[in-house]
Amino acid sequence: MEKTPAVKSLNALALQNEIAQFTQRVSKLFHEQLTNRLACETGFVERESKLTGHLFLTIFTFGMSLYGTPSLNELAGLLNLVVPELKISREGFHQRITKAAVAFFEKMLAQSLALELPQRLCQEIHALQTHFRRIRLIDSTSFQLPPELASYFRGSGGGASEAAVKILFGYDFKTGDLFYHVTDGTTHDQRRENLFWFYVEKCG
Repeated sequence: MEKTPAVKSLNALALQNEIAQFTQRVSKLFHEQLTNRLACETGFVERESKLTGHLFLTIFTFGMSLYGTPSLNELAGLLNLVVPELKISREGFHQRITKAAVAFFEKMLAQSLALELPQRLCQEIHALQTHFRRIRLIDSTSFQLPPELASYFRGSGGGASEAAVKILFGYDFKTGDLFYHVTDGTTHDQRRENLFWFYVEKCG
């Protein structure tokens, strides 16, 4: 049975209240002025707009908490609920997910990592900074993909999927920079690490 307009309106109002509360919680972790400044520095926001970096971050993180893996339609719907005058479509939202948007989210991820570091560890790292040019934390993960992606990321096949991906991720405590490298699921661990370090040194 289709929902009545009254129920739809109530649900929209409740959702707006949840987003408003979520925005306040996000602002406690990521100051709105700092977030918007990083959005400008990365080129994600090039001129004054109602779709600020802070709003974009809030919509994405709220969408993930609400839907798990939100679709573009769901994200655009949340954004239009908060700022209806934007009237952004699915295609319009997709056009905002650019390299600049990725760079912006990398900056915000670096900020969140810094917030999560224990105070004692921060003090120890600060004491080491004068002795080392870089202090890096490295981790990796791998997972299977739908077999249709085998032409892009080869998997081992057999009992596993024909498509898989491995990701190496690095964080520099001293500079706050993030590094990552994506390879096939069949790439040997040693070769993968060599490729990653080549990538890291090339990027700075």
